Amino acid sequence: MDEYMGKKALFAEFDRLGLGEHSIVERVFSDGVRVIIEGMPAADVAEVVHGKWIDVLSREVYIPDEKTTITLTEEKCSNCNVVTTFKGEKIYLPDYVCPNCGAKMDGGEENAAD
Repeated sequence: MDEYMGKKALFAEFDRLGLGEHSIVERVFSDGVRVIIEGMPAADVAEVVHGKWIDVLSREVYIPDEKTTITLTEEKCSNCNVVTTFKGEKIYLPDYVCPNCGAKMDGGEENAAD
């Protein structure tokens, strides 16, 4: 999987390290690298927001037409605090996202894998 970084962050790191300030050869090389980076097309990426489900409520509901009982589980997103209702048992899929804010529900920022 590709990793993305901002051009401004790269240029700031160049400046912090003093690249191009020690010799004419280093300056020419540094300027060339900056031109290449500046000319690269921007990727269409979005920052990944991480969250986790917080248990709110779980209840049994009788459905008369089907003559059956189902479990409704309500969970709150730790990122946007919107409550989502799930039908049936809780199933956590690794790629599940909050339907309201799009946060990746993988346990929060401290458990982020990407």
